[in-house]
Amino acid sequence: MAGSEGASGRRSPLALVGRALVAVGFTGLVALFVRLRGTGGTPSHRGGWRQLSVQDLAAPPPEGRAAEPTGA
Repeated sequence: MAGSEGASGRRSPLALVGRALVAVGFTGLVALFVRLRGTGGTPSHRGGWRQLSVQDLAAPPPEGRAAEPTGA
């Protein structure tokens, strides 16, 4: 916007609003592209929660872990 500068070298408020709208629009397009491009696959099965079976509840704790919480 070469013609939007006044005699003092400052840009008009309308030109600044226009540039802000262009920046917001560009950011929205990038966000839309990233969201639509996503992996689309199933989520990872590593970590997180899993359903426990009766055997899991009856089994002793893994080595290195206390059976009961420690502390006073």
